[in-house]
Amino acid sequence: MSSGVRSSWPALALLFVAMGVIVFFYIVGYEAGWRYWNVPTISPPFADLRSLTHGARTAEMGLDPMIENPADPWRRPLNYPRIWQVLYALGLRAEHSVWLAVAFVSSFFLGLVFLVRDEPASTTALVAIAALSPSSMLGIERANTDLLMFFLVALAAVFASNRRVLSALIISIGTLLKLYPLFSALAWLQAGRSGMVWRALGIAILTMLYVLFTWEDLKLIAGNTPGGTGLSYGTNVLWSSLAKSSPMAGILIGVSSYAIVVSVLIFSVVSAGRRGAQKNLQAVSLRFSFFLAGAGVYLGTFLIGNNWNYRLVFLILCIPQLSEWVRARDGLNSVLSWVVLTAIFVSMWYWIGLRSVYHPGEPDLLLFFLGQVAQWVVFSGLCIFVAEGMMASVSADRRGSKKGPE
Repeated sequence: MSSGVRSSWPALALLFVAMGVIVFFYIVGYEAGWRYWNVPTISPPFADLRSLTHGARTAEMGLDPMIENPADPWRRPLNYPRIWQVLYALGLRAEHSVWLAVAFVSSFFLGLVFLVRDEPASTTALVAIAALSPSSMLGIERANTDLLMFFLVALAAVFASNRRVLSALIISIGTLLKLYPLFSALAWLQAGRSGMVWRALGIAILTMLYVLFTWEDLKLIAGNTPGGTGLSYGTNVLWSSLAKSSPMAGILIGVSSYAIVVSVLIFSVVSAGRRGAQKNLQAVSLRFSFFLAGAGVYLGTFLIGNNWNYRLVFLILCIPQLSEWVRARDGLNSVLSWVVLTAIFVSMWYWIGLRSVYHPGEPDLLLFFLGQVAQWVVFSGLCIFVAEGMMASVSADRRGSKKGPE
């Protein structure tokens, strides 16, 4: 089989899957189709996108859609950075909602194509299964801007090692549009040839300046963004869910959650320091760049608050590297990779069985806690892998060579 055919068949396989999903919805109907994934529908469709597109009408009224957005079907204030409103000057209006939703979904699909290019059939199948999970489908049903961010993060990872200025520009655009793509800069840092610590310091300074100059808008965005618990992941999800029925249990779990976070971070750094010098090093790979980009987004968003489960799509970027580590049969490294990979699929699929996805009741508690445990396992495992990868890069940087973890 020629190299061209080998590199194109994964994209064709994903296209076939996407066409199958479209045909499925055409046969069973829009709302009935989403019920198979246990994804709650909202009418009109593409609800998350409409706060942006309908905000154009609010702006025409002379109002700031970030403060009040009466033109939105649900009167939700806009919770995106102000740069999005440049689209209003370019002609974006409410009637463009469907076309923009199609563009977002297409960009997500293109990001998946970048990811599976040159990957074996088994990895492509795993990526397709994750892309069809309820978490991914929720983002599609809402036409959430995270779909576009997935594309930008994947594209930045593609250029992380060979077109670094372009990669940095893409990450910067993503950060201006949605803030959290900044965490994907781990891939850009690790793929550099030297001076990783100084580059990290530069990013930190620029980030602090950005936060300083946009602080008032950031407070508006935080206040306008609903923090869910039923369909969410993050440090605060479990204890805030329990606090509704038992405040004392919520406090205990909350303290335990933060203690676990600190313990995992310390263990990861110490473990990386002890094992990093003993691990074999390999040249920086695109697969590992994807991994660091996806892991960075998940870890960063997990730490800063509650996130709707559609943001779990960034874990898809970790699947090829984890699959490769599993296939390597490298002792503990392969076992941990298998555990994290399994936890990713549990995290993305568990709520297909929930009776009430927004507010899990007593019949749903087992599945809900299973999902939460899986998300904490993913957090812990990715912390260990990322710490080892970055520590290995720092060590190689000090030796004057640039390599990455195997």
